[in-house]
Amino acid sequence: MGTSNSTIINVEVNNKTEKQSKKLFDSLGLDTTTAINIFLKKSIEVGGIPFEVKHDECSHVPNEQTIKALEKAELLEKKRTKPEGYNNSKDFMNAILNKDKK
Repeated sequence: MGTSNSTIINVEVNNKTEKQSKKLFDSLGLDTTTAINIFLKKSIEVGGIPFEVKHDECSHVPNEQTIKALEKAELLEKKRTKPEGYNNSKDFMNAILNKDKK
C-alpha cells in the first residue's frame, strides 16, 4: 500500500480501458499506479494536461493544405475558370478531398 505521506485515489474506468491500459503499462514495465503518478507529475510540470485534449467533433477541422485548396477553389470559382484537368471547381474539390481515399 502507500506510505504515511501518500494518498489513495480511487479512479473508476470501464473494463475495456482498464485491460488495455494494463496491457500497455505491463509492456512498458509499469504498473497502473506508476503510470498515473507519471501523468500527475508531468501535469504539474507543464501546468496542465501534458497532451492535446479536444472534442471528437473538431476532427473535421481542415488542415493547412485543405484550407489552401479551398481558397484556390473559391478563387477559381470567382474567376469562373476551370481548374486545370477538371470540369469545374466542385470536381476539383472532390478530387482533393477524396485523394486519400483512393
